[in-house]
Amino acid sequence: MTRVAELPCVCCNRPCEELHHPRDLRLGCGMGRKSPHDTVIPLCKHHHDEFHRIGKKPWELKYGEQMDHLDRARVILKMSRYERALFG
Repeated sequence: MTRVAELPCVCCNRPCEELHHPRDLRLGCGMGRKSPHDTVIPLCKHHHDEFHRIGKKPWELKYGEQMDHLDRARVILKMSRYERALFG
């Protein structure tokens, strides 16, 4: 989780302030169960609060599906620092 916290917010590229645990059946979790610690999405406080205020469906319509953001974060984490600098 520490490495994910080094990534910027997936919505606005501001520094990550909070890690969002998606609740998705594809991750083996649902209502009342957090996703595993290796499946978190970096968000700034504004976008994390917004997610919990407006809910999953409206947030995903506005910013994209959580699973896509999770996949993107995983790809970025596999990149070297040099590659991250090139592709930002």
